[in-house]
Amino acid sequence: MLKLKKVLEYLLYLFVFLLPLQTRFIYQEFLIKGQPFEYGRLSIYATEILFALILILGLCLLLIRILKTKPRLSFKESKTRLILLIVGLALLAANILLAANSELSFYKATQIILAFCFFFLLLIIKPDFKRLSWAFIYSALIQGVLALQQFTAQKVVANKWLGMASQDPTVLGTPVVLTNAGRWLRSFGGLPHPNFLAGFLVVALILILFLSLREENKKSKRNLSLSFVIIFLALLTTLSKAAILCAVIIFILALFVTRRENEQNKKISRLAIVALAVLVFFTVSYPALIFNRVTNANAVEQRSYSERVSQYGEWAQVMKSNLFFGTGLGNYTLDLQKIKPNLESWDYQPMHNTFLLIVAEIGIIPLLYIVGLCIYYGRKKKWELSIYCLPVLAMILLMLVDHYWWSFYSGLLLVGFVFGFQFLEPRQAPTAKKLSKN
Repeated sequence: MLKLKKVLEYLLYLFVFLLPLQTRFIYQEFLIKGQPFEYGRLSIYATEILFALILILGLCLLLIRILKTKPRLSFKESKTRLILLIVGLALLAANILLAANSELSFYKATQIILAFCFFFLLLIIKPDFKRLSWAFIYSALIQGVLALQQFTAQKVVANKWLGMASQDPTVLGTPVVLTNAGRWLRSFGGLPHPNFLAGFLVVALILILFLSLREENKKSKRNLSLSFVIIFLALLTTLSKAAILCAVIIFILALFVTRRENEQNKKISRLAIVALAVLVFFTVSYPALIFNRVTNANAVEQRSYSERVSQYGEWAQVMKSNLFFGTGLGNYTLDLQKIKPNLESWDYQPMHNTFLLIVAEIGIIPLLYIVGLCIYYGRKKKWELSIYCLPVLAMILLMLVDHYWWSFYSGLLLVGFVFGFQFLEPRQAPTAKKLSKN
């Protein structure tokens, strides 16, 4: 069993490292006005094949543990769990069957289930905190280097093996910042959108912060510092206002939480100073990009802002006709056609608020079930503010202004990783209170 656990642990490190990989086989596309759209594509990702192997081995390990330990549940507890499971499956079936496109809804449900499985595998395997963090950081480092190259070259070269589409700043619809010198491409890395890359890099920066608090080896410290500079600079090249602001907030919170631990506070302060120096360097090098991005002083920024605001009105209209059971998982953009039938396929976008998007797709009744489930299982847990809560806090902040955490397969896996990582903390990572005793 120990060998199986070790194999699973290293496969999980590999899977985490490959999280940004977008290589996929598209086996079906739903069309709007004869044109395909991203949120109507049914795909099999390369990482799903690896995850299938991990899941099979994980189930074997779980079965071995059950046979060895023979856990006994009370009749009342077993009955409660069975009822909750049946109700949950019934609500899921209703969501799929009532959706305008049941096939798309079923596909989305499988992705959500995979994200849950990833979360539970992290709980069951309990991989090493440090190695898991480094696997994610190395992955982010590759994405960061790729982002810097794209920002310098001002183009994204298509690569089918990495799942990367070509991006040209001269093509309308490409995420850019408009300046007097022209359209400036925002960095994608290997991900579908600059905002998605930015969210991924923010999580990596937080993991670097965690390791910096624990690492004593000088070589590892240097590697962490170099990784921090590259990843933070790459974050700036995405020109994602929400993610950059989120990173600033997280560092302020980290300084606040560790204010009574001088040594830990000093380490975070050093990273904050480095981040400030990189930010000043980037601002001085590209003042027009920062000014236009922050002030909304051009047509691109103004259009983006107006579209975000109008989405809240669209969401309210969608909810009117889908209040109880939602549009169906993955069906939000299809439902928008009823409200705005004259748009092009690429103009139909999910709500840029993950929480509201989830509510729109699942409806009020399943939402009440999920909230009740969280209260039921969370009522006996002791929750405390710890510096190791920061990934979840960062994720929540970014969920308020974007949808990729729910609308993309890799985004759902990132949610599973962040929550799973959080539950590793009590066993392996010191909380703020424990740090004060060191």
